[in-house]
Amino acid sequence: MNRIHRTIAILGIATTLGSIAPVLQAQSKPSQSQSPTPTEGQSKPTRSNESTPTNDRPKPTQDGSRTPAPSTQSTPADTESTPNQAQPTTPAGGESQPNNTESTPPTTPTTTPTPSTESTPGTNPGTEMSAVDLYNRGIEKAKQGDYKGAIEDYNAAIKLNPELTQAYVNRGYARYFLKDFQGAIDDSTEAIRLDPNNAKAYINRGNARDDLKQHQAAIEDYNQAVRLDPNDDKAYYNRGIAYNKLQKNQEALQDYARAIQIRPDFAEAFFNRGVTYYSLKNTQAALRDFQKAADLFREQGNTQALQSTQEAIRTIQQTRT
Repeated sequence: MNRIHRTIAILGIATTLGSIAPVLQAQSKPSQSQSPTPTEGQSKPTRSNESTPTNDRPKPTQDGSRTPAPSTQSTPADTESTPNQAQPTTPAGGESQPNNTESTPPTTPTTTPTPSTESTPGTNPGTEMSAVDLYNRGIEKAKQGDYKGAIEDYNAAIKLNPELTQAYVNRGYARYFLKDFQGAIDDSTEAIRLDPNNAKAYINRGNARDDLKQHQAAIEDYNQAVRLDPNDDKAYYNRGIAYNKLQKNQEALQDYARAIQIRPDFAEAFFNRGVTYYSLKNTQAALRDFQKAADLFREQGNTQALQSTQEAIRTIQQTRT
């Protein structure tokens, strides 16, 4: 699933920072027990699997020509679990979450969802497709980038089963990518009402709030997601982006470090942490993280992110000579 990125000027270079990773939830077939399976990053962004570094709000997305700023976009969960027998996966932002030019880094959704009990949609005897069938078709459309078509299927699924939590989560995810941030908040809020333990719904709502510049409210949502699922790397990553936007760089460093601890190949997190170190004038630590990010982007075949990171490294090295 593609992530949303914001373009920012970092070190005089237009780069894409890590995006916020939104998370998508997959629904298991009716009459089967569902335990959520993680969906890898949707990014604020996002808050790719990983969005390219240095550009987006990103959200860390998710962006600025300032000293390197982490991406400022929340990332929605990037990888979505496949429907049809898939265990429910939770969105994030919110791949992590949408990108705008920002001076501080954004955030980037994908994640390890907390298992939560989801109501299993049933089949309406008088209809050709069950709520689950419609839901699963919506997931497939979202994977192809047809968010409007996905929303239509989620709408139909919700009409058949108004308590289908995952449909609200994923509809909010689709709305997020269409930049309908208030709609994403409304759907995530309804998902939370139906399932207060849905960590991904909190991440996706945080991604949307972060894009609306409600950074403190976004942090509160990420806090709740972390309490529900302490091992969700996207929750920490996206929160780091929000902290960057509030100029709380030490808190951002801690969150990026935790995201990396959970997911050692989280290239965007290394990149955004490098941006944060650079803004704190710790160029040695910044170069170390940028080099690690470059190595990971190369291994992951992310050519655009690799080129942006290498350019950032060259720029820093030139300023030191």
